[in-house]
Amino acid sequence: MEHTYGLAITIDMVMTSILLVFLLMLKYPKAKYLYLKHFFSYLESLQIIELEQITPKNIADYQSIIKTQKNTRTKENLTLESIYNRLRNIQSYFGY
Repeated sequence: MEHTYGLAITIDMVMTSILLVFLLMLKYPKAKYLYLKHFFSYLESLQIIELEQITPKNIADYQSIIKTQKNTRTKENLTLESIYNRLRNIQSYFGY
């Protein structure tokens, strides 16, 4: 039996998220893990919870979002290198 809490968040979804975070931490160094965590948080905000639901448009929209983000340390826009690294990590995660 599946239990539901609040915003249709199920126990299965929580356990899947915990497992994904654990696997990401094993496979990727901290910076890469944080970039992917940010991307998956963005997907969750769109209520995308399965990898099969991700479309090229989702990734293009994410690229537009990170182009407008500020560096937390310098308070300036992210550098092109940082944007490239974030997108490259997504690409690498999916095996391209």
